[in-house]
Amino acid sequence: TKPKFHNLMWDVMGTTEATFYFGGQPNLLDQVWVSKGFYKESSAFEIKDNVEIYAPVEMVSSGYPDPIPFKRPSHKEYNPEGFSDHYPIYFSIEEG
Repeated sequence: TKPKFHNLMWDVMGTTEATFYFGGQPNLLDQVWVSKGFYKESSAFEIKDNVEIYAPVEMVSSGYPDPIPFKRPSHKEYNPEGFSDHYPIYFSIEEG
């Protein structure tokens, strides 16, 4: 059978890039799947770029490359200027 979906994170699989770290180990938990309709010539949309993991320097903790989490206020290490415990991912779609 032909696949009905395409994983835009496929090119990142097996690399050292990660969206989440646990125990210092990289994990690619966050995925973007699109239907095969995006890849038909008759599609009204075109995917312009592969998915990118957004990890700017200000989001990266100093110990290893995990993001600086804000955690919960009840946690003793609460950081109101932190970020999520996952890095964001993004890609571009053009209509036309």
